[in-house]
Amino acid sequence: ERDLFKTGRYPEPFATLYPATPDGRVQWGQGKRIDLNAALGEPASAPKPAPKPQPAPAATPEASGGIVAKIIAFIVAAAAAGFGAWFYGG
Repeated sequence: ERDLFKTGRYPEPFATLYPATPDGRVQWGQGKRIDLNAALGEPASAPKPAPKPQPAPAATPEASGGIVAKIIAFIVAAAAAGFGAWFYGG
């Protein structure tokens, strides 16, 4: 259990199997050590899974972003022109 806490996995190749009663209570005093490789049918050194492919970054939509940017630029320019005319008396 110490190795499980330290490394996040049981030390190879054994684990303790505890039986349970039909109502689900674990019988802690009747545990037995089993060989995990034999119990799971896996080879002694299981192959590592291939790394997951990285998704391509999503392209930003130029059409909608361009229209919004133009509208905001127009509003800012109109406000600046109106402020300039008011401030300079034009």
